[in-house]
Parts: sequence; C-alpha cells; structure tokens
Amino acid sequence: MEQLEQGLDQQLRELVKMPNPQGKIADYRNLVVGLVGLRFLAQRWERGLAQHVAPATLTRQLGFSLPADQTWTALVAQPETTRLFQMLAHFATEPEPFFKDLFKPVNLQSKCLGSTATARQTALRAVIAQVDDLAVSATAWGTVADQLIARFAWVMQKQREAPFYTPQAISAVLAGVIGAHTTALDSVYDPTMGTASLLLALGHQVAVDRYVGQEVDEAVAMIGRLNLLLHGVSYQQCTTYLGDVLTADQAGTQQFSAIIANPPYSVHWAANPAADDPRFAAYDKLPPKSKADLAFIEQMVYHLDDAGGVMAVALPHGVLFRQAAEGAIRRTMIERDNLIDAVIGLPANLFPGTTLPMMVLVLKKHRTTRDIFFMDASKLGSKGKNQTVLTAEQVERIVTTYRQRVDVPNLAHVASAAEVAANQYNLNIPRYVDTYVGEPPVDLKQVTQELQATQADLTRTQQAFNQMLGELADKLGDPQKLADLQQLLKKRD
Repeated sequence: MEQLEQGLDQQLRELVKMPNPQGKIADYRNLVVGLVGLRFLAQRWERGLAQHVAPATLTRQLGFSLPADQTWTALVAQPETTRLFQMLAHFATEPEPFFKDLFKPVNLQSKCLGSTATARQTALRAVIAQVDDLAVSATAWGTVADQLIARFAWVMQKQREAPFYTPQAISAVLAGVIGAHTTALDSVYDPTMGTASLLLALGHQVAVDRYVGQEVDEAVAMIGRLNLLLHGVSYQQCTTYLGDVLTADQAGTQQFSAIIANPPYSVHWAANPAADDPRFAAYDKLPPKSKADLAFIEQMVYHLDDAGGVMAVALPHGVLFRQAAEGAIRRTMIERDNLIDAVIGLPANLFPGTTLPMMVLVLKKHRTTRDIFFMDASKLGSKGKNQTVLTAEQVERIVTTYRQRVDVPNLAHVASAAEVAANQYNLNIPRYVDTYVGEPPVDLKQVTQELQATQADLTRTQQAFNQMLGELADKLGDPQKLADLQQLLKKRD
C-alpha cells in the first residue's frame, strides 16, 4: 500500500474534525467520504471529456454520467448546498444498479455541520475546500480511503459508536488464509460487507474477477461501494446488495469461489426461517436466537462453491465450544460435511468494539483430509496505544504457519478426526494446543560451581578486609579504638 506524504496525512487529520461537536459523527463521516468519492468520480468524468471521449462511450466506461453544470470544477467554483444536493441527487436516477442512490446517506442538513442553515453553509464550503485541496496522486486514492475510514472508525470507537470497520491486519490474516489455497478467484463474497475492506484485502492477495457483498446499513454500504471504486475496482466487477443477509439474502442461489467475513458478534436474530430455507434446512437444529454466529456461518456455507470453495470468518470463541444446538451443528459440519479446516486464535483487544479475544474459522468444501489445524496466535500481538496490534511480521507468521500445516510446539497442532471426536467435537483451542512454557531445567553442576566461585570471592574479600584492619590497628596503636571501629562496621552491616 502506498504511503501518504506527510502533508496529505496532515490534511486527512484535519478533515476528520467535525465542525459542530454536538452533531453525529456518523453523519459527518458519510459527508466527508461521500465528498471524497464524488470528487474522484466527477473528476474522472471531466478528464474523459477533456480527452475527447464521447459522452456515451464514457458513460459505458465509468457506469455513470454527469450534466455539464454538475462537475467538480463547478462545485468548487460555487460551493453551495443547492448545487451539491443536485449532484448527489443525480445519482438517484442512474440506471446502472451499482451507482443508483449511491449518495443517498449524505445528509446536508445534519447538525454535524452546524445548528443553523448559515452555519451549515459556511462549514460545508470549508469542507468542500478541504476535500478539493487534498493533493492525491492517481495511485493514492485507495490509501486515502483506507486512512479516512480508519480515522473515522477510531473517532467513532472513542464515542462508543457501533464498529463498522475491520482493521487492516485482521483483513490481511483472513485474506492470507484464503490466499494459501489459490492465486486467482472467479468470485469473492462478503455477506456482511461493511466498508468492503475484506473484499479489497483479498483482491490484494489474489486475482479476483468479481466482488459481491451485502450490507444491512445503507450508509456503510455507500462507503463500501466508494471504497471499491477508490481502490480502482471497476463497477463492472462489483455487485452489492442492501439488507439483512439472514432475513433477506439477496444473493439467491449464487455460489462463490471464496467467502471472507467479519459478521456482527453474537447478535440476536429471529431464528424463524421458512421450513424449506435451504441455508438452514441442512441442519437438524437452528442456532439460538441469542447468538446468530452459526446462522451467519450456515448462510455462508450455502453460498460456498461446492467444488472446493474456501471461506475465512472472524468470530468469537464461543462458537467453538458452546453446546446444545450449536454443539449439534458443529458436529454435523465436522462429522458429516468435513467442512472445518482450521481454527486460529487471535490476541485479545484486537478488534474495535470489543476487548474479547477473537478467532478465525476456516471452512472448505471438498476437503481431501479430515484433520483440523489449530493455532493459538493469542500471544503474537503487540501492545498499541489503545489496542493490541498485529505487525506485518506477525501476520506473515500466522499465514505461513497455516500454509505449512504442521505441529509447532506451543503454537500449532494438526488434530486428527479421532482426536476431535474424542473431545466430543469441542474445538476450544486449549484442548489441542498447549501454550504453557515451563521453567528451563536447572543445571545443578553449573549452580554448584557458581556458588563455590562466589564463596571463594567472599573468602578473599574477608581476608583482604582483615588485613586492612590489621594495618589500621598498627597505625592507631590503640586496641580500644580498633574495637570501637569494628563495632561501628558491624552496625552499618
């Protein structure tokens, strides 16, 4: 990933500062990311026209069009609320599904800009100017998007807003695990897409033809779509859906080469799908209403390509060992379907919104072995300012260890099917990986030698001291004074 120049980095730091602290930070995030995306798209349109590309051709290439009076240049010249509203509203009428209603979540009347219309107009002009001043090279738009999203995620986390972002290091672990199986994918799917950071992370690892995602939050979905575009992914490669994937699965019967996800943790769900819903009907029990973790997994398994599709999902550890319905589902996935390929434990306090330790569950269809690879990477994290972080080297170690798939003392273990069955299909990592590191054995011969050497040093020191006292006694010529001196030395000891 391209590093930002110091000046641009400072511009982004200033850009995320909300004009009115009493406003909603989510509204301001939507506005700023929306404006950055609008500048990127509008300038591409203007550049194409400047190169004498026919409007109809340009529309096919870019997926959208812009009226002559709704360019970025025109907006910067007259940064008025009305003009910006018209530009954003224009996308509501775009025939291309990927762009339709793209900027709908941007609220120009939000109090994040100010409490009065005049204050909002003044603040909006300033924000447009800030976005226009960003000195972004042609290859840095993706990095700008990453930095903006990460900065807003941090601010929102401090204000206890709902997390919407997967840290880059976690994305790299999930993507690296899938990348261990292939160098190219026909399609990748994220049913809880968020900002599309996981889809893009996998696209950085392997060649991807098609990106598909679904997101329940309309504003976050906008950020995800813009993020894909800002990273240089063509709209023709992308399909995104809006809605709750458990109750309104928009992917239909599609199957995907790979699935990568960081779904909401242990959320409630209705747990009342239709009796013939193929996503859940394959299992005798339904995941409990209070924990939707395995419901998400079942939904993903349904969409995973039967011809060897692989998926990596970040989840809380409870999925590994909770009993009742979840225990029965887990056993079916292992014993009947041979789906679970690996379990990778991660450090605590790594994810925004929770201090709990998380893990990566890897599932694969059409596996040729029945063993399960367990890794306890919980001690690999480094202490950051406010959260645990994984360095690039630590991410690489996790991915490399997964690729090698061999026993590593205190880190990894390949468990046989019989071993998993003996543990009653409980996949709790400590059952398989012993991370205890005992004290090194004591070398008695070495300790004895060291004691003898120390005793010899003490004897020599005492002899030298006694000699000094004798010499002092001769100089003093008074036994009583010598006795007083010896008594004083004893008190100091």
